[in-house]
Amino acid sequence: MTFRLPQIFWATCAISVFCVAGFPERETPSSTAASPDLPETVSLTDRQIRVFEAQAAKEPVRAVIRNRLARLYIQKARENGDASYFTRAEKLLTKSLGQEPGNATALGLQAWVSLFKHDFRDAAQWAEKARSKRPNDSWNYGVLSDAHLEMGDYSQALTYAQKMVDLRPDQGSYSRAAHLRSLYGDPAGAMELWRMAIQAGTPMGEYTAWCKVELGDEFFNQGQWREAEEQYASSLQSFSAYHRGLAGLAKVREAQQQWAEAAGLYQQAIDIVPYPQYVSALGDVYWEMGQTEKAEQQYTLIEHIAHLDRLNQVLYNRDLALFYADHGRNLEEAQRLARKELELRKDIYTYDILAWVAYHNRRYPEAQEAVKNALKLGTKNARILFHAGMISLAVGHRKEARTFLKQALKINPYFHPFQGKTAQEALEELGPAKNGTGGPAVR
Repeated sequence: MTFRLPQIFWATCAISVFCVAGFPERETPSSTAASPDLPETVSLTDRQIRVFEAQAAKEPVRAVIRNRLARLYIQKARENGDASYFTRAEKLLTKSLGQEPGNATALGLQAWVSLFKHDFRDAAQWAEKARSKRPNDSWNYGVLSDAHLEMGDYSQALTYAQKMVDLRPDQGSYSRAAHLRSLYGDPAGAMELWRMAIQAGTPMGEYTAWCKVELGDEFFNQGQWREAEEQYASSLQSFSAYHRGLAGLAKVREAQQQWAEAAGLYQQAIDIVPYPQYVSALGDVYWEMGQTEKAEQQYTLIEHIAHLDRLNQVLYNRDLALFYADHGRNLEEAQRLARKELELRKDIYTYDILAWVAYHNRRYPEAQEAVKNALKLGTKNARILFHAGMISLAVGHRKEARTFLKQALKINPYFHPFQGKTAQEALEELGPAKNGTGGPAVR
């Protein structure tokens, strides 16, 4: 089955690079690679790691064993957020490429590691080398699509995604198509493709769980939180204690104002992978519960995590910048982080965060320019539209502000624990439209 992505985009009018679906087809994990002497509580990935570590020790010169072990280390990092597994994978891949510079599998895996490290240009270069060795391997086109998407080259991202779909319509290619369709403002089409990706399946439960969370996010981002809840819960069936599924359910409980349950779910996700966005969300829940001391503890923890991540060469610049802007903290540092991120990552979400940070620093011309780039694809994202509305209001463009804010609330009034209320208050301050004018600008 093949199809053209432009047809997908227009006929129907879906942490982070960290969770790209699919894997190199020649490195599909063997279902027989299990270690019978390990307890049942040990995960499949850990079992396979034990097997291939033992094989690598016995046959240290075999590149195929190193490559399989490297892929498993990358998978483990996806599952538990431990960046040290990327380092382990890179060491193995360096040995493989030192022994055989044209090893296509090692080249493709190195491209994948570079994606997770946010070295997008390097990822594209490694993937091009892998593609030159295996021009019909769909995996390499997927990595190329991911890298160009993060660099803001959407035309190239679309071209490579289409090539991936044409070569091998599977979970990996459907997931790329879904994400691009969502970016281009077709959430219904994205949902259809996420369902196709889930149906396609893979031997790795975490990949399917990831797709279910992405479908859940698509529902949630359009204000359909009941449907979102179903997908988040289903992800936990595909991959036990999946941190993204737990965080998704927590987000739904926030929308339902079930604060205690939301806090518990976020804490479960943080106990597995302490991502800054989870910690920030937990702090916001505590704030809504009136537990300001606990909220402040979470906000302080975010900066500690960010410091440790920098030491481990894990980049969360834009997540930290967004946290600072949302909470009115360290705004000059937020500006520095957002601009630094833009040097590597020129996608619409980075521009959106730069715009929001600039707005809070009262750098309105910079905010206006950045938000134009964030809006350029027509993505139906309530957060981006809310930011655009507040920026327009700040510079006195009240008609535009009213339009953006209304669109944001129509798409998803639950997009943020307290910014939905801010958007509503801003609309009330604007008052009814009178020949394109409204109330005073936000100070």
